[in-house]
Amino acid sequence: SRQYQWTVQGSFRRRTRYDRVVTGQDFARPFRNAPASALVKRALDLLGSRLPRTFECDLLGEEPRFEHPLVAGCQHFRVDTLSAMDECGPDELIGEDETGQIVEDTTLLNDPSIPSDPEGRRKHFAHKSNLERMHFEADRVYTFDFYSNFFSPVRHRLEVTPFFSVDLVPYFNGYPIFMAMVKHKW
Repeated sequence: SRQYQWTVQGSFRRRTRYDRVVTGQDFARPFRNAPASALVKRALDLLGSRLPRTFECDLLGEEPRFEHPLVAGCQHFRVDTLSAMDECGPDELIGEDETGQIVEDTTLLNDPSIPSDPEGRRKHFAHKSNLERMHFEADRVYTFDFYSNFFSPVRHRLEVTPFFSVDLVPYFNGYPIFMAMVKHKW
């Protein structure tokens, strides 16, 4: 079941390549009491089918991190004109359906090779070459909708399967458990 959801909507100040905008988490110091590397590898293997192929992870290093390109990992993605912002109220998002879900729409990318369905789009952008040739343009509004079925912010647990979960609080070395980061990758 869906544990949490977040949506980012806005425009870019300048033209930016798709592979340069990532989401995930960076930490400035290592996790404390880190589990054995075999356990970490097993958990990542179990999550493998749910993560984008472009997912990068170093959980046992001096500066742990996990991240992937924003467009490759979001469940729903849409592109709209800047004027679409004028049609929305202050508490509305462009492209919401009547249930509050974001409707996928990539037609303004003007590229027939990009699938119009979310799963196809994620698979398409799992390839680095597809990410590198596309750019976020400053004259468009982009919406990225994410949800997680395996991280529970209420319980502070990674719930990989009904039979395997990990309490994350002991490992985060004083960091808040925060999963909604977007950054420009140089």
